[in-house]
Amino acid sequence: MKKRILIAGGSGLIGLRLSSLLKHQYDIHILTRGASRLEDQIHYHQWNLHKSSFDVDPSLSFYAVVNLTGAGIADKRWTEERKKVLIDSRVNSAKVIAKLIDALEQKPAVYVGASAIGYYGHRGDEWIYEDGQANSGFLSECCVQWEEAHQALSNQVNRFSILRIGIVLSMLDGALPKLISPAKLGGSGYFGDGQAFYPWIHIDDVCGMILKLIEDDSLNGVFNGTSLEPVRLKDMAKLIKKVFAPYAIVLPIPALGLKLLMGDMSEMLLNSTRVSSKRWNNGVFPYKYPDLEHALLDLKERKV
Repeated sequence: MKKRILIAGGSGLIGLRLSSLLKHQYDIHILTRGASRLEDQIHYHQWNLHKSSFDVDPSLSFYAVVNLTGAGIADKRWTEERKKVLIDSRVNSAKVIAKLIDALEQKPAVYVGASAIGYYGHRGDEWIYEDGQANSGFLSECCVQWEEAHQALSNQVNRFSILRIGIVLSMLDGALPKLISPAKLGGSGYFGDGQAFYPWIHIDDVCGMILKLIEDDSLNGVFNGTSLEPVRLKDMAKLIKKVFAPYAIVLPIPALGLKLLMGDMSEMLLNSTRVSSKRWNNGVFPYKYPDLEHALLDLKERKV
């Protein structure tokens, strides 16, 4: 019998790809705001964060719970109301999952919770490791509360991990299509002076990391979900031009203009976070796409 995995946030960029990759190997169950149903080999269970309710049979046993839930950080301008939504969606999801696990007759063995490299804030050229401290700014504040909510579940499972995910590269959504679009129109842009470090990760590698945290009994604690080498934004813009639009001109986008246009939200684009994925080194995790150019070429070819 296949092991069951329960995924919260299964309709997001990572959740959709993870479910697609694992559904032939595991019995996938997804918490959804829609109706409970069985569709394409995946079981969907309705839940409601506001009511703290869920449609899950307590007799079901789940080997692992993966919590990827969170409102889109770049979907809307960061008003005070939107900031509350961003934090509440993350904190409340963990609270409801804690309640769900408590109701199960058999507790899961593994919990994997998503966080983000925004935890570290703006750090310039400093190398940041998993024991690095949180910093100032809304992204850091949001991630701290997110991780505290995850931590409340650590005593409900045998193994507990948090994956601080970098900028996920996919052709289907996220940052990459937004960076490719202007390049195809003739200008591959970078923000500020372009020297900020962007810790990126190929969509299939971040899914591979989650699977590794589920399956490897020796792994627990905090991991950085990033590639081996973060790149400066200007270099990323040049590689996007090379792979997707060789005719484009690489152009700067002034930081001041971004701050005036986006307010606090500009920290997403201007923060420099030189993240190390040290805990994955020495063969712990076999990266499929360790360098950016090959990652972009693969995404262009397979459109994942």
